[in-house]
Parts: sequence; C-alpha cells; structure tokens
Amino acid sequence: MNNLSKIHFEHGVELFNEGHYVASINEFREALRFDPDNIVACCNLGYILFEIGKVDEAVKYYFKTLNIDANYVAAHSGLGNIYYQRKQWDRALKSFTTIVQINSENAIAYFNIGRVYAAKKQYELAADNYIRSIALDYKLHQTHYNYGNVLTDMDNLDTALIEYRIACELEPTWWKARYNLASTLSKLDHIDEAILEYTNTTLLQPKDFDTWKGLGATLLLRGMKEQVSSDIVSAKEAILNAKKIKYFDKDIKKMLNIADAFLQEQKIR
Repeated sequence: MNNLSKIHFEHGVELFNEGHYVASINEFREALRFDPDNIVACCNLGYILFEIGKVDEAVKYYFKTLNIDANYVAAHSGLGNIYYQRKQWDRALKSFTTIVQINSENAIAYFNIGRVYAAKKQYELAADNYIRSIALDYKLHQTHYNYGNVLTDMDNLDTALIEYRIACELEPTWWKARYNLASTLSKLDHIDEAILEYTNTTLLQPKDFDTWKGLGATLLLRGMKEQVSSDIVSAKEAILNAKKIKYFDKDIKKMLNIADAFLQEQKIR
C-alpha cells in the first residue's frame, strides 16, 4: 500500500467508524485509485455499498476483490449475503461453501450454510451445519437460535428448548430468542416458566404483539385450569396490551370474551 493510498484508506476507516458511510466511500475509492491492489479498501467498498442499498455496485466491488485474491473470505461472505437477501439460494450456498473450502474451521460460514438450507426447507442439512458451527464456536448465540428454529420446524421441541435457553444465556437481552423460549415452553406445557419468560420478553420489547398475545393466552390457560381469578385479570391486561398494538385480531377478541365470561361467572358466585 503506497503512502497516498494509506492516507485515504485510514481516513476512510475513520469516517466509517464515525458513521459517515457516504464520505468513507470516496476515501476508499481514492485509496484504490492510488493502489488498485488495496484489497481491504476494495472489499470495504462492497460492504458499505451493500449497507446503503447500492447492491449491484457492491457486487462489482466484491468481484474486484476476488480478482485481487480469489481466497479473500470477506468478499465471498459479502456475495453470499447478497445472494441470500435476493433468495438466490444456490449462488449463496456456493459462496459460503467456498469459504469452508478455504478455511474448514470458519464457524460463521457453516452458520450461513445452515441459513441457506433452512431457507430451502432442507432442515436436516441446515441442522448439520448449525451443529458444525456450534462445535467450532459455541458462543455464537445466533447459531443456537437458528438451530432452535430448525428443530422447531422438525417438531423436535425438547432439543429446540435447549438451544433457545443457550441463546438466551449467551445474549440475555435478545428478546426474539426469549420469545421463542417462552413459546416453546408453552407448547411443552411448562406453563409457569412460559409465563415468566413471556413477561421477561415484554420488558425487553414492550411493543411486540405476539409476546403480549402469548402471555395473555398462557395466563388464560393457567387461570382457567386452576380457576385462579388473578391470572384471568392479568391475562386480560396482557390481551388488552396486544389489542393496542393490533386492534383487529380474531384470537384477541375470543380471548377477551373468555376472560370476561370467567370473571363474570366468578362475580355471580
């Protein structure tokens, strides 16, 4: 990297880190002008252009990067993500598989291969690749979450529950993982813990309709089963919170009617 290329490159990195993406593009282009083999600047351009929605231009820079070095993993990954976004599954698979051929211990590549197979509904293959990813890097919480989703699609709820628990342990504030944990607990009839996790999810994401609905439904189930009025009252509060987010929902109307009927019966008694 010659001096002028280095100056523009470093300024580009600084601008990028400050969130000035468009300005950083100009600097990385200048870095490339002074040194056409500046592979990091070239790949950075692909990444930034993708982030700001100029996807076709991003593809061109990723291919330019691979012309400099055919084994540059970040460019294969960038292309794979673009193909994944475009639902070009075979092309995405080829990009991510190439990374594994370059480095067989790349956990994120196996994760991405799993994502593609999951999107293609080839769940066994997706699961195999998620397992490989976890074996290489246990702390990738997204992999545990995605593996849990695939296991759910395969009706293996007991193992999915384990994966959602791990995802929540690794990333305690990730509300989507906690919602899936709560939903799975409910499906497996672990009602008390499901209510706790739905409640935790509402604290993390108070504007999610499905969480309030799930909490309301689970409280309603326990209240009806154990004839506990306080659960029904709490269920109604949760259901009304869901209704504030999505007013027209048939299930919400039904649940409210059930709660009101139960509470009215308790008054009569």
